[in-house]
Amino acid sequence: MISNENSERLFKNTIKYSRKLPEMFSTDDVSAIAENMTYGILGELRDRYNDNKPVVFSYNELAELGDLWIYRKDKNNEIKKELYNGNRLQNAIYELNDALINFSYYKVLELKDDGSPKSWVSTNIFNKIYFNGSEKKLTLTLNESEVVPEQKDVNGNVIQKALYVKDLLNSDDWSKVKHLQYNRKINNRLTSKYSKRLYRFLSEYRSFPVGTKMKIEIFDKKILKIYRPKSETYGKQKPFDNRKNRAAFLKKAIKEISELKTEDGGQIVKNLDVIYHRVGNKNHSIEFTFTPFKLDISSDLNKRRISKDNHHLIPAPEQIHTHSFPTPTLEHNDEENTKELSEIDIDAQNVIDYINYFWSITFNKSLQGYLNHISLRESVIQFPHDKEILKLIKKRLKNGVPVETLMAVTEMKAIDWLYLNTTMMEFFKPSVIFGKNFPEYQAFIQAFLNKNEKYLVNDLNKDKDFYIPINGPWDTK
Repeated sequence: MISNENSERLFKNTIKYSRKLPEMFSTDDVSAIAENMTYGILGELRDRYNDNKPVVFSYNELAELGDLWIYRKDKNNEIKKELYNGNRLQNAIYELNDALINFSYYKVLELKDDGSPKSWVSTNIFNKIYFNGSEKKLTLTLNESEVVPEQKDVNGNVIQKALYVKDLLNSDDWSKVKHLQYNRKINNRLTSKYSKRLYRFLSEYRSFPVGTKMKIEIFDKKILKIYRPKSETYGKQKPFDNRKNRAAFLKKAIKEISELKTEDGGQIVKNLDVIYHRVGNKNHSIEFTFTPFKLDISSDLNKRRISKDNHHLIPAPEQIHTHSFPTPTLEHNDEENTKELSEIDIDAQNVIDYINYFWSITFNKSLQGYLNHISLRESVIQFPHDKEILKLIKKRLKNGVPVETLMAVTEMKAIDWLYLNTTMMEFFKPSVIFGKNFPEYQAFIQAFLNKNEKYLVNDLNKDKDFYIPINGPWDTK
């Protein structure tokens, strides 16, 4: 039997990793137990991973990370707990194996006539996964692959360093990395795997609920994992569709998450609800509303326990180290703040319109091989009248700003997550999108035009025709 008090302090209660990790990598629709251990491992790699050296977890550590405890009454009728063991633990290890070997990033290179993948690149997050049953240990080595290549401008200057798998889990300064964080034990103790997935998703937008809005098909595939069409199956994977149960899954998840409270009764996620946005007679997008929350990762947890109803959920740890994501603030003496809001409003609104335009671009390939532009009815940014946000954007426009810097504004995080248009991601996302001088952007656009001009539909109806703005909002004055 293992003492809970001594073992719990071995691990971080706050799991943290780059926001690019869930955007790029995903495991299959695995069990709740497998998810507990998998994400517990990811949280620990932040501290253990170094210079491509293997990381070793004992089976007991894996069970603790997943909160796999058995509760029993002793002779004195007191409740004692012990970790999974025997066949119960072995079955959990099998489930973990299935989760880890499928934790991958797929990039489709070529499609068959029926729309299913013909050629693709698969990158597993781990280069080595070794379960040693004799020693009851798991050895992991992160993949050393480059997942995003180095980017250079037209003059050969490096404008964005290459991104490797290890960069998604490790950082010398997390304040400079867009990341999400959430409480491991809350994630573990939510009984439904759909509750866990929704909790992690909400945690990404904990300070900005509007950012949760996304196309419902993407939500079903990437967040709840209840839908996999044939066009997105690889190897031995099989398509599945459990969308008819979405409402039931979400009802339970919202109930579970809403019941999370601190020991003194403070509700962690307040006013949680779901909104379906319809186009015609179909649900087109989904959005979650809630009051911004932070009690689950607050340093105040050093003194509090978290409970679900009247049952303890998390013993108070001795120490929790958290790194809050910085929100840029405006200096009171900033010259930009003295300008009329109308000028700020115009410039910032132009930028918002520009990003919304890029978000709206999508293609439909005709039988003749032409790419027709299809206009969407929604925008990625829906807060054009927030004065403080407009000031923050305006302040960063003068000489051009890297995308990463702009996204450091907490309220702007939605852009990156909702920027899921694969065509745009591949061709239209230069590292610098604002400023008067940016030959890199024009090079991106011109290269795309040269490569795809014969496929683009050109006619006199400019309202319906696809166009690419070589000149942007920076040239409006």
